Amino acid sequence: MKRYIRLVYFLPLALLLMACPSHDQQPNKPGPEKSTESLRQSPVPFNADSTFDYIEKQVAYGPRVPGTKAHEACAKYLETKLRQYVQDVTVQTGDVKAYDGTILHIKNIIGVVHPEKHKKILICAHWDSRPWADEDSVDKKKPIDAANDAASGIAIMLEMARELQNRNPDIGVVLLMQDAEDYGVEGNSDSYALGAQYWAKSLDKTKLIADYGILLDMVGAKDARFLQEEYSLKYANDVVVKVWNQAQLSGASNYFINNHTGAITDDHVPINELGIHTHH
Repeated sequence: MKRYIRLVYFLPLALLLMACPSHDQQPNKPGPEKSTESLRQSPVPFNADSTFDYIEKQVAYGPRVPGTKAHEACAKYLETKLRQYVQDVTVQTGDVKAYDGTILHIKNIIGVVHPEKHKKILICAHWDSRPWADEDSVDKKKPIDAANDAASGIAIMLEMARELQNRNPDIGVVLLMQDAEDYGVEGNSDSYALGAQYWAKSLDKTKLIADYGILLDMVGAKDARFLQEEYSLKYANDVVVKVWNQAQLSGASNYFINNHTGAITDDHVPINELGIHTHH
């Protein structure tokens, strides 16, 4: 469990440190690795215990499948909790059509930390859970609790909001909790990321709300390793360079592996197509 706590700790810390330069600056040159202990002594604190608590609260509702009581209850919790830390919070509601014709009532929950800042970074993750465990070897039709996919990313965002509420970073932070990402089926890429698609279509492309973004998807697994994903390299290579440079500077290069992986259809795709360079 120590490795898991360490992962949850350093990931948002690295993001916060990385967020200080503007989008126009050149990426930092890789420097010597810092020890994990030096990361813990960083002036930017991060509480792993409260992050675990956010995960537990989400999972306690049960599978957060759109159209269920658990989904509705968790949406209220996330909105309430985010409003404790962020003054600028909106909930975008809408109806989207799933691959099978089902109409899903969705809620995208958005908080903006320091909206007055000219430069902004988008941090996003989906909060719904998959309605069936099709990768399971036994209960393939059973909905999943989704502690990692996607409660872990949402928990990190809430902890970032808590830590940033009394701080004055150089840039603003847009926290986007997307709905209905996991209702898709294999072979139909458009059936995934329905909430992100809905959100992207609602924005004015001439008035983008962030300079670049990072998607926190499945970031809480034990001994997780992160590779450079194909869509991220295609649309947001500059952001990939920033993240990997910062990982090396922060002593986290053993988690961020300098290898490529295949394309992953996820929430970052419609956001990248919108024009916000976003790394998975």
